[in-house]
Amino acid sequence: MTEQRGKETFNPDRSDDYPSPPEIVNPVREFFGGFIDLDPATGPDNPVRARHFFTREDDGLSQSWQGFESVYVNPPYTPEWYRKIADEVNAGAAETIALLKASPCTRWAQEVILPPASACCFIKGRLTFGNATSPAGFGSWLLYFGSQRRRFAKVFGDLGWVVPTTNPNNGTKT
Repeated sequence: MTEQRGKETFNPDRSDDYPSPPEIVNPVREFFGGFIDLDPATGPDNPVRARHFFTREDDGLSQSWQGFESVYVNPPYTPEWYRKIADEVNAGAAETIALLKASPCTRWAQEVILPPASACCFIKGRLTFGNATSPAGFGSWLLYFGSQRRRFAKVFGDLGWVVPTTNPNNGTKT
């Protein structure tokens, strides 16, 4: 990674270990009543201070997310992680918020991650992750999986546009 005055510059081609920015984590904590119960894709230092967490070594892809009160995930941006989020939510995981690269027109979004989502927040601008000195080269969105759409819109509305999701296959809210 490129070093600039002791801070790394965001480069998604070199690593997928970029902690969530506080402007995202703080409202997530607020939404979940002050704490995050599970972060299934974090570093050993647990930067979001989740009560429970899985590191790369724990392999959050192979762990069950069932039985936790709330889940926040900022995973590596890979199809395996998108499928894992959808599978866990569909299996009854707790309310979940996922910070992902905003790609609403992609196949994985249309077929995998949006169908179980309740709402999404298209974040204004580009986020600066971890200790990076410049923002990411892409936009981000928060996807919400749960029953509190109005509360989600209230808490995250200052970050960007919040919209409910609708399943185009059957015309109902998912």
